[in-house]
Amino acid sequence: MSINVVIYILVIAGVAGIIKYKEIINPYTLFNVLWILVLLLIDHGNDYIDPPSETALNCIIYGVISFNCSMMVPMARFKIRKGYDSDNHSEYRINYNLALKFSNISVIVCALLSIQPLVRFLSGSNFGVIRVDYYTYGNFLEYFLWYARLYTISASRDVIFIIALFAFITNYKSKFRLLFNAIMLIILESVMSGGRYVLMNAGFMIFCFYLRYSDKVRLKPKQKIMIGCTLIAFFSLIIFFTSNRVTYLYSGLSPIQLIRQTFYGYFAGSVTYLGRLITTYSADMGTTYGLNFMQGFILPVFTLSGFLGIPSPDVINKVGNLTVKPLAISAVATLNALPTVFGYFYVDGKMAAVIIESFLFGYLCKKIYYRSVKGNTIYFAAYLLLVTQILNTSTKWFFYQSDYCFAFLYLFLFFRRVEVNDEKNVKNVIGQT
Repeated sequence: MSINVVIYILVIAGVAGIIKYKEIINPYTLFNVLWILVLLLIDHGNDYIDPPSETALNCIIYGVISFNCSMMVPMARFKIRKGYDSDNHSEYRINYNLALKFSNISVIVCALLSIQPLVRFLSGSNFGVIRVDYYTYGNFLEYFLWYARLYTISASRDVIFIIALFAFITNYKSKFRLLFNAIMLIILESVMSGGRYVLMNAGFMIFCFYLRYSDKVRLKPKQKIMIGCTLIAFFSLIIFFTSNRVTYLYSGLSPIQLIRQTFYGYFAGSVTYLGRLITTYSADMGTTYGLNFMQGFILPVFTLSGFLGIPSPDVINKVGNLTVKPLAISAVATLNALPTVFGYFYVDGKMAAVIIESFLFGYLCKKIYYRSVKGNTIYFAAYLLLVTQILNTSTKWFFYQSDYCFAFLYLFLFFRRVEVNDEKNVKNVIGQT
């Protein structure tokens, strides 16, 4: 099947998603817009990156079609219970006060952890080196602190940001303080790690949140200015980190060329990398038997066993070990850790796993989205987390990471279920307005 034929299929599926769900942020439209862009870039080609292999392209084609096939499966009917606020029919309320206190502590800790990277940057180091050091720990204390931060601050960061967006459209008295904390957490995390994903994902969440509530809530000019300034700041930082990092991805390029090549590498070069990964480690393909699909939820068990001196099975870190070393995607460029989501599925069980797990992921997105459009606040928060994965399917599988998986669990810390007659629980929990 040619790339052009697949693009036409994705266009039809994306339009069908808008017609069916009456909203552009439905999972199928977002997913297909991304992959139409990826396939157009691949079809156009690039002077610095080789075209993907036939096997890699087949992975993409089977994966994207399988994801879209989940749209045609009948959705199970759910009984949506009315909560305390009958206007929005939600049975969950957000505990903004708890989120504010949690964010205060997180900002202080992140600010302290950011001192060393900033000092190193001011001393001449670049964020490429800083990023490598961020993922390096030498002794037991560093090992423990790294995972403590992973399971607390990193895992709750996006949830706090989502809660701040909800607070922004309510009359919560400390909403600007909470939003400031949430933005600082995003920026400080980027400074600590030299990473761009948190900035990009925050932008995705703002975009989808705005589209969902733009016709329901009238924003004041000051609020619109704040949103615009935040997006500009995030985008500027993405450009800065991209141009600053002396990267092993490309060599001998100007900053503008580096940004252009990074864009192509993230959205299309990853497919070439997937083909290289399959060829280089062919004996390891199909050896994790579905474990990668939700591995982030079980990794803490093996993290704990590591503290106790019990080694983890090799299968647990299979994909991480395979992708940690850069592979050449052309004569002048290398890439690592970005095999697209379908690379994780292929390691699970080759093409059969690509088809099955892509379908399951599509159905999961549809199920969470379906609940969110019914007015259930916690499910829209969960869907915003899923949006960051949907719009990053061309790079990596977030459900392989514990901090991403734990974010869904943190929702139940800040979102409290409220029964209709449970006035006591309602008192200190501010609901969506």
